[in-house]
Amino acid sequence: MRLLDLMTLGAAAALALPLTPAAGSAQDVRQRIDTTLAFDRGGSVVVGIVSGDVRVVTGAANEIRISATIERGRFETSFSRSRVSIQARSINNRMGDTRVELTVPVGTSVRASSVSGDVTVLGTQAEVEASTTSGDVTVSDAATVARVGTVSGTVEVTRASGRVELSTVSGSVRVSEVSGDLGVEAVSARVTIQGSRVRTLRVSTVSGEVTFDGPVERTGDYRVSSHSGRVLLVLPSNAAATLDLETFSGRITSDFPITLQPGENVGRHGRRMHLTLGGGGARVSAESFSGSITIRRAGSRDQQE
Repeated sequence: MRLLDLMTLGAAAALALPLTPAAGSAQDVRQRIDTTLAFDRGGSVVVGIVSGDVRVVTGAANEIRISATIERGRFETSFSRSRVSIQARSINNRMGDTRVELTVPVGTSVRASSVSGDVTVLGTQAEVEASTTSGDVTVSDAATVARVGTVSGTVEVTRASGRVELSTVSGSVRVSEVSGDLGVEAVSARVTIQGSRVRTLRVSTVSGEVTFDGPVERTGDYRVSSHSGRVLLVLPSNAAATLDLETFSGRITSDFPITLQPGENVGRHGRRMHLTLGGGGARVSAESFSGSITIRRAGSRDQQE
């Protein structure tokens, strides 16, 4: 349903849609949505814009608060008690800056995207899919499934649970207090994972540094790969794990005692090492073609080097 069509439903929906024309032609009109509607817990929100920011936060009531503006474009919208969709569209191939801010009930699933701008989704405790091409993506308190990505920017995820999938090409990835299954794909990005209890971990980057600082589950499976970046694993002193470490032209160093097995090599090239901690348990593998691999004991003086 188009925005102008909703004007006829203003009284029933308590919808206020003032249009503020700028100087010039019709293409320069600014369109604005400013309304509050009844909205069920467990509903879903879909937002897609081209240039600008999207921000979704949670409130206490069973309602959705919408504040959105678009320059030289229009919104295509669909509103119901269980689903809200807001999509930005151009007028005569022209569109200016757009901003969408939503306050939703806890439990609302969110799918939000921007081509050029930041996307922020906080506190929903539900499924989140958030992406942008050029900008930062910030997500906290997602649950069940979280898919978060950007091409050029920072991805930051805090307090998420379930299946978490993150991606970036050029930027950085910062993860904290995540539980469940975590996957990260990057090209040229620094990946930092701290204070998280994950069952499975898959991290792959081409030229970025990877840091994992946290516990490992005895039955967990953790795999980290960087082609030309350093891999740093910071593990608790009581970690129970079996580590397979391999680098072609980098170094392997460990705070934990290393016992070489027949056929293992720590020579100048082709370094490969098998390490058992606490009698074994979690499967941990780390590899880097030309970067170093460092195993630190949590709390050690040098762990942040």
